[in-house]
Amino acid sequence: MIMNEYRLNLGTTEAQEFVLKQMEDYFWGEGAAFPPGYQPPQAKN
Repeated sequence: MIMNEYRLNLGTTEAQEFVLKQMEDYFWGEGAAFPPGYQPPQAKN
């Protein structure tokens, strides 16, 4: 959606950096949280 809305050409470094920044903000930015009831996977022995 971001690529289409901003008409990005992912062949350019600037567009790639922009998309990476947007992804980082979405997944790990302020307000990011795990879904309700999330439990991390158990470590395998």
